[in-house]
Amino acid sequence: MASSKIASDTTDFQPPVSDKRCRLCKTYGQTASVLSNGDTKLVKCEACGVGFVDPLPSPKFISTHFQDHYITDDTRLERVYGDLRKSALSLLAAQVQRRRSGGKILDIGCAGGYFLDRYFPPVQWEKFGVEPSRLAIERATERGIRIYEGEVLSVDLPPQFFDVITAAGVLPYFREPRQELSAIRRSLKPGGLLVLELPLGATQVWRHTTRLGRMTGGGTRSIFESPHLFFYDLPSLRLLLHETGFRVDGFCPSPGNQQPGVLHDVLFRGYFEASRVLWWLSSGRALLGPGLIICATPGA
Repeated sequence: MASSKIASDTTDFQPPVSDKRCRLCKTYGQTASVLSNGDTKLVKCEACGVGFVDPLPSPKFISTHFQDHYITDDTRLERVYGDLRKSALSLLAAQVQRRRSGGKILDIGCAGGYFLDRYFPPVQWEKFGVEPSRLAIERATERGIRIYEGEVLSVDLPPQFFDVITAAGVLPYFREPRQELSAIRRSLKPGGLLVLELPLGATQVWRHTTRLGRMTGGGTRSIFESPHLFFYDLPSLRLLLHETGFRVDGFCPSPGNQQPGVLHDVLFRGYFEASRVLWWLSSGRALLGPGLIICATPGA
């Protein structure tokens, strides 16, 4: 999703976590501020490893942003949420297709429908999306995708209906991740598949706060200029999935987006290739990012 100063505007925010309670695992006394931008902080929980923005924007503030501001024109829609995401989206699609050959698929935050249209032929797949942006909804509908207009908690997803649900790059924007993943689980058929793609939290913070990190894909903008609300590593993501009724089926590194500038992009791709080799040599124990893809199924 597009950059904005959603995390540095102090209007329409809920009160900070004055009791030092983690917003994900609910542990007391294990949080510490690791970055600050005026009244807004990036807080990390030592118990579960998650990072989160404090204070969080209000639900209304987030909804208005994604309905009206994060997708503003067709060129940006196709480039930022399509062409620049090809490497990550193709790997995400491959993880789905390795595990399922067809059925009803729902993409959370489907933007203009690029992902579903490109990788899932209508002969095998019945395609649905959840999307708040009015412009993106028009384009996805033109591609034959049936849209639930809004966000996960504001739309009426049918129970036990979808064979596959994907969410590419959107989990960090979920304000109430437990509630949203629980709603997603209820909408999956028994034996259904959830596939998430997202940036690795620790790597993302490093890329935005160190010189070497910015050279290999962090850019020059502040991490607070992104509308990310949570920053997940594998342990915190496993915890979240377990507590919302999912069983992890597998995970792997994800390459992230194409970067501006040839040198910048070459360095970023080299970073991903090194991460993938290390992940393979360690039998999946070492995960350095820049992103990750994780597959899960509803638990018993």
